Parts: sequence; C-alpha cells; structure tokens
Amino acid sequence: MSTAGPNAPGTMADDSSYGTRIWSSVDSAKVSDDTKATASKPTAGTATSSHYLKATNFGFSIPSGATIDGVSVSIERSASNNSSPKRVSDDVVKLVKGGTVSGGNKAAAGNWATTDAIVSYGGAADLWSLSLTDSDVNASDFGVVLSCLFIYSSGKGQLSARVDYISITIYYTTGGGGLSRAVASQSYRQRRV
Repeated sequence: MSTAGPNAPGTMADDSSYGTRIWSSVDSAKVSDDTKATASKPTAGTATSSHYLKATNFGFSIPSGATIDGVSVSIERSASNNSSPKRVSDDVVKLVKGGTVSGGNKAAAGNWATTDAIVSYGGAADLWSLSLTDSDVNASDFGVVLSCLFIYSSGKGQLSARVDYISITIYYTTGGGGLSRAVASQSYRQRRV
C-alpha cells in the first residue's frame, strides 16, 4: 500500500448549507501556524451548529487505475471552553466527493480541548462509506467538511471554536485496476478455455 499526503487544502470556504454559525478567516486553516479559522456563539441558549468549514482542492495526483484503500483526515482544533455549561464538540465530519458532502459522518465524541489538539478521522482502510476512485480524490472539488456543535446553556461571554489546520492523507494500491479476486479468477479461467 502507498500513501499520498498529508496534503493541505488549496481552497477553504464557509458553506452555509448546514448550521447557522459562520466561520471567519477560513483561509487560516490551510497552514498550521496558530492563525485560526473561527466560529462562535455569543450568548447562552439552545445548542447550535456551525456552518460547514469546507476544505477542498488538496492537489493529489494518485496514479490512474489505483485502488483507493482509505482516507485519513487530520484536524487541528480547539475551543475557548470545554466543560459545562460552555463547550464545543464535533457535529459533522464528512468527505466532499464531486463537490457534494457525502459518506459517513466521522464526528468524534467528546468536547474540544482548550489548547490545540490534532484529531484524526478515518484511516488506511476506511472509505467513509463511499466508493472512491483516483479521479475522485485527484479532483479539485474533493475534500472534507467540519461542523461543530456549540453547547452553551448558561453564563456570559462568547463561546468560540478554532481550527488551525486541516490535512488529508490518501492510502492506495497501484496496479491490478481494482479487479476483485472473483473477477480476476473468472477472467483467468476464460483465457484457459
């Protein structure tokens, strides 16, 4: 198995198709440099989701015909508070395939730490409930989205979520064109007849 990455996103966006809280300074999540994309809930009230923080255009060049085995996403993130009554947690972490938010939700349990922590999602054998090709992951509209949940039941002051960096690693196998063992075996038998 081969790997590509971790690669940084070339394009960041605040995607309002989900949630209500806006991400600002989104390009700050392209590089791990302590300059952060941020979203916030200014006052206590009902639990609220952020918009998607959308990262795409990762610049992969997986060889044509390679089998995609898995996708790993790393997000460096923190929050201004991490215990009741003010805390931030993952709401949605999904891949973007063909420009569309797709696949399984890999949101992690637990509250975000108040200092930067790198959290990994997926892995070497995890396709996020998707079928992925080399063309899919090489495309400029391939990527990942993050929405966080603000849980702020009482108190004063702003509750903030911060993302310093997002990266993706692709795991793949070259050769064989992705034929299943059964199909390859049938093809071999037909050639022998």
